[in-house]
Amino acid sequence: MSLSTELSGVNGAQTDIDTIGNNIANVNTTGFKLSDAQFSALYGSAIPVAPGQGVNTTSLAQAFTEGTITQTGNPLDVAIDGNGFFQVQSGSGIAYTRDGAFHLDNTGHLVTASGAEVMGFPAASGGAAGTSTGSPQPIQIGQANNAPVATSTLALGVNLPASDAPINTTAHPFSVTDPKSYNESTTTTVYDSLGASGSLTTFFTQASAPARPISGRRIGS
Repeated sequence: MSLSTELSGVNGAQTDIDTIGNNIANVNTTGFKLSDAQFSALYGSAIPVAPGQGVNTTSLAQAFTEGTITQTGNPLDVAIDGNGFFQVQSGSGIAYTRDGAFHLDNTGHLVTASGAEVMGFPAASGGAAGTSTGSPQPIQIGQANNAPVATSTLALGVNLPASDAPINTTAHPFSVTDPKSYNESTTTTVYDSLGASGSLTTFFTQASAPARPISGRRIGS
């Protein structure tokens, strides 16, 4: 075995370790996709072909499987469910990313953490829902002061646990201070006519069904 064959094995192992280390280092990096080092065997060029000439790193394959989606509390943060990329524009041109950690710059443009502008299609004339027109362009969100509008309606879509036990409302009449008087609750942010926010809590109580008399007849003497 020649020294070059051994050296190729050492270099390949180092590349593999570096790749794994980079994956571990970026485990908390938003939108990061792990890489996997791909190797192939080296063969001599002489006839007959002689195997055992070492190993070569052919490529670093990147995985694009979907990662874990988490809540951040930032209303501008978005995530892609399934395949696809965000199109962004930086000083070096158009690029694609799955990192949806966005914010607004001082001109109101939606940008990535590195400052690249997020691209999107402009709305169709008249603002028809679900339609767009033209080519992708930087997304700019107007920041002009608008008159506040008080919350007037609220629609809730809930899925209550089937395991909730009925509550005896006679023994436990409803009270926000008595957790035994309700099964579930949910809080929603609402706004008054001045734009001030407040919390509206909705409580759900599964009341016990009233006892029903058992009727029947006796057969026999």
